[in-house]
Formats: sequence, C-alpha cells, structure tokens
Amino acid sequence: MKIVRFVSKRKGPLYGVYDPRRPEVANPIEGDPWNPRSVGDREEQIERLLAPVAPVNILALGINYRKHGEETALSAPSEPILFLKATSSVIGPGHPIELPAAGPDQVDYEAELAVVIGKTAKNITPEEAPDYIFGYTCANDVSARDW
Repeated sequence: MKIVRFVSKRKGPLYGVYDPRRPEVANPIEGDPWNPRSVGDREEQIERLLAPVAPVNILALGINYRKHGEETALSAPSEPILFLKATSSVIGPGHPIELPAAGPDQVDYEAELAVVIGKTAKNITPEEAPDYIFGYTCANDVSARDW
C-alpha cells in the first residue's frame, strides 16, 4: 500500500492511499493517519504532494554505511552514532533545496532509506522493532559538510 501526504483543492494536508495508475487522486485516510485500515471510499484530487510526513523528530544514524565511512576516512564506530536533524529540513517532492550562501561547494548529498516509525517506541527488542514501523520512503540527505 502506498500512502501519500497531499493537499487537495478542498482540504489539506491529508494522508491518503495512492494508486500510481491514477496519480491525480488519492483515497483519504479517515481519522488516524497511522491506521490505514480506516481508508474512505471517496477520492480527493491531489493538487500538490507534500513531504511524506510532518515529523516530530528526525533521528539519524551516522556512518551506517561502511563504504561511505571509508570514503571519508572515518572508521566504523563500535556503537551507533545517533543525531537529530531539523524537522524544517524535510521538504516535499519537487520543492527546491536551498543551499547555504557561504560554502555551497561544501554541500554533499546521499540517497537514504527513511524508516517512518508509527508509534512511540522505547527499550524495545530487535524482534519487536518491525511492529513499530509504519512504512518506508526514500530521502535525499543534503548536508553542509563544513558545519
């Protein structure tokens, strides 16, 4: 099931179930957007796609790809490196990426797999982790390396 966040001509933002064969419409999720069983039958015209989520937090994992660590001369950490990213850094499809005026040549980008967590999680086991995943989306991680 593909879920999108969008603005329609009548409402927005909405979450809806999306069928790529009909890219102009989505079936809005009624009530809790994290419970896709509550999908309505009505269709809404998609006026504009938004970022997949309006996150409360963005938790990132550093040096999680061995080859990238080697490219940057950083060794693999013994423990995961976690850090937060600004929620204002999330933009939707087709929105421009603003580069810093000072040092735009220091900007780097990486394709990332973003995992959307659908409910509060704390001290869960690896076996329980899949129960907390709402879905996945692609992300373009753009960072100024000199900051």
